[in-house]
Amino acid sequence: MPKSKLSRRLAKLEEHLGYQLLNRTTRKQELTESGLLLYRSCKPHLEALSNVEDDLHELNTAPKGRLNILLPIEFFNQVIGTIVTNYAKQYPGVMVHCSHYSSALPEESYQYDLIFVLHETDLADTNWVESSF
Repeated sequence: MPKSKLSRRLAKLEEHLGYQLLNRTTRKQELTESGLLLYRSCKPHLEALSNVEDDLHELNTAPKGRLNILLPIEFFNQVIGTIVTNYAKQYPGVMVHCSHYSSALPEESYQYDLIFVLHETDLADTNWVESSF
């Protein structure tokens, strides 16, 4: 904001309140007692507004909802537990729900967002996306 605009707004605020908020000289500007009181009283509210802005941004950008994962029973170990725990800590708005299967291949199901399949040979054609680790 240009200094001239800020100066006009400050003069309007002083006129509205009926108190001088700044002592102005050609070399410096200092808060008056009234200005210091106003500053100290407003500062926590301005910080709270800034925090609300951060919260609103996070609310509208952070992942949230339910994540359904299907894993082979062999995946239920400390490694996957650590991965899921770290993900849940990083994205507290996401409720992670893990299920397992013990057959060679799980049944195709659209109730899961992510399905892990362990295999040693090529899988039969499906509409699944394959990735190797």
